[in-house]
Amino acid sequence: MMNYENENNTSDMKMMNENENNVSDMRMMNYENENNVSDMRMMNYENENNASDMRMMNYENENNASDMRMMNYENENNVSDMRMMKL
Repeated sequence: MMNYENENNTSDMKMMNENENNVSDMRMMNYENENNVSDMRMMNYENENNASDMRMMNYENENNASDMRMMNYENENNVSDMRMMKL
């Protein structure tokens, strides 16, 4: 659906909200590291560098690449609703 590759993003979808500050609504984990690899069945990565496949996110870039089957948060700081996962 949507592929957000900006520093500050806002999706009207029920999935991604990518803003400057990260807030994860997920019921599981909220990661705030510099480089992360998430399984994204439950994890929300709020890193500085991200690149996710979003079936099992791999965050290791400064720019975002989302599969958007769920939520893919790949910004400098993210806000995930994660109720309907993609980033």
